[in-house]
Amino acid sequence: MNKVINAVKSGLSRIQYNSPVILTYALICFGALLLGGVTKNWTLTHLFSVYRSSLTDPLAYFRVFGHAMGHVSFEHYFGNILLVLMVGPMLEEKYGSRNIALMMGLTALVTGLAHIGVVYVTSNNVRLSGGSGIVFMLILLSSYANVKAGRVPLTLIVSVAVFLGREVVSVVTLDNNVSYFTHVLGGLCGAAFGFVVNKKTSRTGPGVSAEATRIKPSVFPIKRKSPPAAPAVSPEPAPVKAPLPAPQPITAFDNKEEEIIDMTGRH
Repeated sequence: MNKVINAVKSGLSRIQYNSPVILTYALICFGALLLGGVTKNWTLTHLFSVYRSSLTDPLAYFRVFGHAMGHVSFEHYFGNILLVLMVGPMLEEKYGSRNIALMMGLTALVTGLAHIGVVYVTSNNVRLSGGSGIVFMLILLSSYANVKAGRVPLTLIVSVAVFLGREVVSVVTLDNNVSYFTHVLGGLCGAAFGFVVNKKTSRTGPGVSAEATRIKPSVFPIKRKSPPAAPAVSPEPAPVKAPLPAPQPITAFDNKEEEIIDMTGRH
């Protein structure tokens, strides 16, 4: 039994929460969907949908952001979240979790406020819920993945033209034009975010973000090898100077008379 538990722990320890913003968003949306089923869509109506309401309602300000986390059905949820999970982790790795969270929040704010404006103009108080705006923002943002400094990839032009053309036609021709209007706004947000972020990162090199160029400290300490110590050299002995000869003692002359030898050889 202990072996099974240890094997399960070992397997779980290898699972990496590699994309915290995208995965957290998917889990929150799933929780909101389950909560709507438990409360008979009360939370969906009052928390996770945006529509025209009184400014004195405190929940109205939350709904401007919360509508991006609400979904009507499991089909609606999986249709959006599968695209988010396919595109989002790559973008979060490229641009960073903070930037992706900021882009998603701004997209939800823009689409929520735009929907309220459309409702006021058309006098059609339709509830809007779902993460379609964020999905299309990520799709358009992914088209900037291969943008190089001073060059615009053809895939970006084609994807923007096809996407915007199809959504604009849907807005004009279909009855449910409010949701397609949100798609267009989400795509425009993604295009704007991609243009701004890639303009900043182009200074550091093509395809390299400013955050990636920073030298990040290693998690594990790096053991640096110390240079080999120089061999010990014994100091050379000082040259030994030869001792000076001892001064000879000076002998005094004797008082004896020296024998004088004259030239004749007589003493």
